[in-house]
Amino acid sequence: MKMCISVYPNGDDEETGRCLSIFLCYVSNDCAKSERVRPCYTISIKDQSNDLQHHQMTFSDCWFEVSDVWGYSVIELSSLNDPTKGLIVNDCCLIEIELVEQAISS
Repeated sequence: MKMCISVYPNGDDEETGRCLSIFLCYVSNDCAKSERVRPCYTISIKDQSNDLQHHQMTFSDCWFEVSDVWGYSVIELSSLNDPTKGLIVNDCCLIEIELVEQAISS
């Protein structure tokens, strides 16, 4: 399963200026193009100051076909930019996406 991500640091569409938005696109599979996949994935923004309070969201309810895109407003910018949370350090934000293929359907 091959996925790509798009990150919108200032949000997308109605979330512009309010949230960090992340979109996942299902690019391809080694199987037939007509197959769908349902991954379980966790999007994490890492706490770089003490490695204790990562901001995480887990999803497992979306079926992807090739070229499908799903997007999420992951965190409000006010929370992301809060220096006490340690999510941005030296102008860098660490985003981790863990992806596990749960099911395949023809």
